[in-house]
Amino acid sequence: MNKQLEIIHNASFAANGHNTQPWKFSISQNTIRLLPDYSRRLPVVDPDDRELFISLGCAVENLIIAAENLGYMTEVQYFPKDEPIDCIRINLKPFTSNADEHLYKAIPVRQSTRSEYDGNPIPNADLRQLEKIKPKSDVYIQLFTDSKDIKPLTELVMEGNIKQYDDDKFLEELQTWIRFSDSEAIRTMDGLSGRCSGNPSVPRWFGKLFFSLTVNGKNQAKTDQKKIRTSSGLALFISEKDDKRSWVETGRAFERFALLATTLNIKNAHHNQPIEVPDVRNQLTGHLNLGSMKPQLLIRFGYAKPMPYSLRRPVDKIVTMS
Repeated sequence: MNKQLEIIHNASFAANGHNTQPWKFSISQNTIRLLPDYSRRLPVVDPDDRELFISLGCAVENLIIAAENLGYMTEVQYFPKDEPIDCIRINLKPFTSNADEHLYKAIPVRQSTRSEYDGNPIPNADLRQLEKIKPKSDVYIQLFTDSKDIKPLTELVMEGNIKQYDDDKFLEELQTWIRFSDSEAIRTMDGLSGRCSGNPSVPRWFGKLFFSLTVNGKNQAKTDQKKIRTSSGLALFISEKDDKRSWVETGRAFERFALLATTLNIKNAHHNQPIEVPDVRNQLTGHLNLGSMKPQLLIRFGYAKPMPYSLRRPVDKIVTMS
């Protein structure tokens, strides 16, 4: 594998919604273009493609970290006007790198760990590291570790769950991306593997039946309440604007946060329901007195054993050469 393909391989490990992997890459000499793959969008849960572009931001951050560790200096251009379609253009310039390897080594190890955590607190020194790690941008990170601050946020997660799971279209879209069996996950190399949530591998017909009989908003709300209760804290990512560039920058900040957390043996998982449901997002903004600032991502973090990893499509399925 040449270096540019290796860089893209690392980018593909990025966090992304429902493991849809909504990206395509093209390579031209010393330029890599990252493009949204709208065939993999989530029109119900993400009608504005906000989380799709956050996912692209996660891939950008992995790409930059990998490039710097493989001997390239990077120049990132967001949605340049001389391109025929929306893309993020990363120009690579060979140089002798002294990049820190610890985030690079964390790229294939990072995961969204959806299990319950052990409830142990994070040392203050590690919390300070997590608060400060982000690319230079208009994205900010706010941590919550006190139970009195976490409780109202948990209630908003639960309210978001109930509203989402009351929507048949939401449930249909979610089921589309669940891979109930190991064979299904291996065939598609994408989606939400049941194994990654601690569930056994079952035939799709059985998984759908079990899902329809047991999954509802109240049950999911209680499940998430318990998961947050066992976590060490919550992290909210906030941006000054609510546009594509801000979404990409949010993804970059989160991915860097998650990679650093991985080096500290801290796990994380998304609980973005309060931001995905518009009226609950307004409640969240008001509760935290954010004013014109925009909440973009809510995650929990803490200590837990690793879970099985989500699969990724091979590089040759996401790259074109030009």
